[in-house]
Amino acid sequence: MSGTDSTCAYVLDPDAPETWGGEQGEECLVDQKWSCPHKADEDREHCIFHRSVDKKDDVEVVKALLNRIESTASNPHKGKSQFLAAEFGEFGLGEAARTGSQSHLSGADTDIALSYAKFCESADFGDMTFGGDVSFSGVEFEQEVSFQSVEFGGEADFRNVMFGGDASFGSFRFIESEAANFGGNASFQGAEFVGEVDFGGAKFEGNASFLKTEFNQEASFSGAKFESQVTFGDLTGRADFGQEAFFGGAVFNAHAEFRNVNFGAYTGFRSAEFNQKASFRNAGFGKKVDFSDAEFEQETNFSGVELTEAYFLRVNFEGNIDFSNAVFNQKTNFSQTDFNQKAIFTRAEFTQGVDFTAQTLVDGRFDGADLTHATFTDAILRGANFENAILSRATLFNADLRGARLSGTILGDVRVDEGTRFLGSQSNNKIGGSRSARETLRKLRKKRYCVYDHNYEGENGDKDIDSAKSVYRALEELGGRHARPRLQARSFVRRQDLQQKQYWDSASDADNPLEWIINVAKGSRAKVAQVTLLYGESPWRVIGYSLGIILSFAFLYPLVGGIKPKGGKPVTYARIAANPLKILTSLYYSTLTYTALGFGDFQPVGVGRLLTTVETGLGAVMLALLVFILGRRAAR
Repeated sequence: MSGTDSTCAYVLDPDAPETWGGEQGEECLVDQKWSCPHKADEDREHCIFHRSVDKKDDVEVVKALLNRIESTASNPHKGKSQFLAAEFGEFGLGEAARTGSQSHLSGADTDIALSYAKFCESADFGDMTFGGDVSFSGVEFEQEVSFQSVEFGGEADFRNVMFGGDASFGSFRFIESEAANFGGNASFQGAEFVGEVDFGGAKFEGNASFLKTEFNQEASFSGAKFESQVTFGDLTGRADFGQEAFFGGAVFNAHAEFRNVNFGAYTGFRSAEFNQKASFRNAGFGKKVDFSDAEFEQETNFSGVELTEAYFLRVNFEGNIDFSNAVFNQKTNFSQTDFNQKAIFTRAEFTQGVDFTAQTLVDGRFDGADLTHATFTDAILRGANFENAILSRATLFNADLRGARLSGTILGDVRVDEGTRFLGSQSNNKIGGSRSARETLRKLRKKRYCVYDHNYEGENGDKDIDSAKSVYRALEELGGRHARPRLQARSFVRRQDLQQKQYWDSASDADNPLEWIINVAKGSRAKVAQVTLLYGESPWRVIGYSLGIILSFAFLYPLVGGIKPKGGKPVTYARIAANPLKILTSLYYSTLTYTALGFGDFQPVGVGRLLTTVETGLGAVMLALLVFILGRRAAR
């Protein structure tokens, strides 16, 4: 038995888990063996704090704890504010304050240690102010606990706490303290909340850590304010939300780290404000997540996240946003969302589609992404990267993809209309406002190219003939499927132009004469097809050349006296000078000859016979080509 002046016999040994309520193999948060400094009661072995709950009065225990802390503030003695592994029954600091005990625990040296304490019944710390550091590490709360309106001036340590009942931290506040080594920092690392937890309206002015924290029931951080960095997950560990998590209206004024966090049920970030960088990298959202009306002022990272049902309605992304390698298992809605900087969706997978209606995603990155069933109606996608992306069954009505990178993109049965634009410079905005007729005409005549074309005039052009040809071929097929003849024709012609260029480039780089001859022959043939027929795409060129041939021969026949009316004399320029209307006779004959309708009342004479033969042959060829071109265009 201990006497009145003797100390408590309790000893906490880090190597003996039974002394601190742990189990073999667990790590103790106390660095060295600790002996209780408090006096034991008369004829008792342990102090009032380490006696079993059924052998002491709960109110007396609370009063004794407050007296020890207050006496430490007036007469500093570190051991007097240490209550490691203490046992408490009904615990109410708020109630003690209302009955006359001091509720403001201030003083630079008033550091309170309650590590591995056990609260067997409900605990209430409401309205308290802790001036120094306080440790609740390893504490077990068997029933509900309240920290409503509590203020912590120093570091608060809640590592590995077990919350067996509901926990309330409403209006919780960590205030900065010059006396604390890590002023205002709060750690819930390894804590377990068995019941509901409420941090609604809590204010964290120091760093806050929830690494390896388990939230088994509903967790609410609605309206919470984080002035310094808050960490729910990183490479060393993560928080686990087993049920609903609410962050609606929360304000993050410093870096918010949710990396690898597991959200098992509904998660709400509606109207949350992220004023510094935010990271949800590799986080998992098992059910619905709602970021509607949230504000992201700086760079945000969602790379590798897995989302089941996600809503990003009216979200404002002021900084870069990274969704690379993200998996969206249900249709995702980005309606009315503002992407003010680069949006990265590289290799993202949208298994049920995604809605980007009316979004501005200039220079966005979708390379390698699965965008099957995606909706980009009225979206501005100038300069976006869709290389190797899957756009099967995507909707691109009235979408602007000028300057977009489409090499290797699977367009499949993508839906487009007359308002969908693929070719042209991304800086070539819609024509609007007051423009001169000359400028308007110049724009109408200006040719449009894909971003890989060597003639592309926009910024960030990637000069690659093979990529350009593949894009033009894909757009040619797309235009054919969707009754876009101008897109189909323009893409076909430009692909042929690039093929011709490759022939000439190959000829200039030829290593032997035979290779040079072959490429020159191919290039010459392609050049002729371009000049005369525009590769079979321009009936107007055939008509123009036909008119030119008819007129040319009409002026050649009088030069050689090659035609002679029956019973008359040959038509020459001498007779035309006397009667200018006779030139119409030559024009009439040339037309009949070109169209192979016969000579009429004329007959060729002399060199005229040769000219007639040549014109007839040219006419037959050109008319056949015209029929071919018209038939091809009609088939489209």
